Amino acid sequence: MTSMGSLIAGLVESMNKQERIAWLGAAVFSTMSAYLAWHLFAGNGEALEQVRGRVGHGFLLFVAGYWWISRRMRGPLVDERDRQIAHHALQAGYAGLALSLFVTATLVGLDDYHAFARRRSPAWQEIFLVLCIASSLALACWVRLFHYWCDRR
Repeated sequence: MTSMGSLIAGLVESMNKQERIAWLGAAVFSTMSAYLAWHLFAGNGEALEQVRGRVGHGFLLFVAGYWWISRRMRGPLVDERDRQIAHHALQAGYAGLALSLFVTATLVGLDDYHAFARRRSPAWQEIFLVLCIASSLALACWVRLFHYWCDRR
């Protein structure tokens, strides 16, 4: 057990600050995306109003906290490769968000979707859009982690 703990501690010590921030973002936004998806697609409809009340404040808190941590950790240790990785991650996040919103906009234009949309509450639709944003942020963090993993190899 101690060897596993020392292995993880050694791995964390070998990471730079940006990689640690990417792990934090991946954990936070992936958990939030899973939580929202669970309540949207597997949960009951009555709980959506309670989730809606928590989602707005929680999402803003997560994003503000992540932004504050990432801004605070920037400094002279950010090199050109970190900037390239951040650029690729940002592109992937925006592409994921654009794709999810494009699919949603296409579905809205379909006649069969109108019956589906009428059965959904405004809370469901609001949480769905927050899910699209949170999943795009998670995608950006995972892309950043993938690039750091490729650099380690």
